[in-house]
Amino acid sequence: MTAFSDSDIDRLLNEAEIRLSTKPQNATLHETARNANNYTLSLPASGHMTKSLNSKPKDCNLQPRIVRPQDLRLPQRADTAGSDWFHMPKTNLTTELKRDLQLITMRQTLAAGKQHFRKNTLKAALKYCQSGVLRDGKPDWLRGTREKKQPPSLVGNALHSDHVVQHLKKQYGRIQATKVKGKNGKLRKSS
Repeated sequence: MTAFSDSDIDRLLNEAEIRLSTKPQNATLHETARNANNYTLSLPASGHMTKSLNSKPKDCNLQPRIVRPQDLRLPQRADTAGSDWFHMPKTNLTTELKRDLQLITMRQTLAAGKQHFRKNTLKAALKYCQSGVLRDGKPDWLRGTREKKQPPSLVGNALHSDHVVQHLKKQYGRIQATKVKGKNGKLRKSS
């Protein structure tokens, strides 16, 4: 590599200033980076400067970053379960809905061993689910089978039935009996 003289450096700087002043001001960074990679200046043994399109420095592996404008990006998808699930929207979890979902996951405890339920494999709350109220149809309006007032919630309905209350009391008694130790009836420290 040959050293540049002061006059060559001044001449190169002047050419660069002229190129920059004639270039439009709204050129993007991407265009300037692409142009910078296309042209390199090389000094042959004769001492004259020439433009070379094919010579790139071997140690330069930098690629220009392509910035996509906002309007060309992919459109945002609506947060639904998809067309197979009739575009069910994302669930807004309220405290009442959380309690109902917990009751559904613990339904084997409330069944008092009378019914087998499939093991629950869900680790987190459901992302897409819906709950609703059962309404009477037109044929049922004469029967008057439904109450006019607001029906109780799923949790209240399940916990107030007699057999569930008795089962939970028995289960609590068994747990307390296993924790009692010795003649004095002191509770063990659970770890």
